[in-house]
Amino acid sequence: MKDLNGLGIRLKEARIAKGLTLDNLQDKTKIQKRYLASIEDEDYTMMPGAFYIRVFIKQYAEAVGLDEEEMLALYQEAHGNAIQEERQKAVPAVLQRSTVGLQRNARLQEMLPKVIVALFIVMILVIIYFFLRDKSTETGLESEPLKLSGTVMSAGEKVGIDVSDAEKTRIRVGEPKVEQLTENGKRIDYPTKLVPQNIIIAQ
Repeated sequence: MKDLNGLGIRLKEARIAKGLTLDNLQDKTKIQKRYLASIEDEDYTMMPGAFYIRVFIKQYAEAVGLDEEEMLALYQEAHGNAIQEERQKAVPAVLQRSTVGLQRNARLQEMLPKVIVALFIVMILVIIYFFLRDKSTETGLESEPLKLSGTVMSAGEKVGIDVSDAEKTRIRVGEPKVEQLTENGKRIDYPTKLVPQNIIIAQ
């Protein structure tokens, strides 16, 4: 049974004494009618939260000419335990979220050095792989058997070489003043050293 001197009764009586309906009060306070009715019935289960309950009570009291602090004191007196419980529930929830966040950060800080070391090792392995691959390519070129024709040509003489079955072809030429190389009719330029040299043509 509601207290006849309780918050809801006093607010409702003051509203009726002012000749206001809940609709009038809704227009005046901009508080939804259902919340105003809940305050009068002292049923706060549908309210958005303890903060809004106090704000709505103050606005209601002001609109009907009652002392706001006195009405809040009545609410506090009747529902102080509920407010305290709500605060106590809120604090552990905040602490729990904070603890979870700290644990996550600790795990990340613990894993970070391991990740850095792993990345460093992977980087070294990649460098070694490319270094060895380049070395094996150079060795392969050096050890690749050459197709030597043993043909000696005179100045101005032309010779055709079939290299369709080779991936690369190495040609040794003498003094560059005399020789000119072409591939499929297109001239191939090469360094003009005055010594015999090897020229590699990739297909």
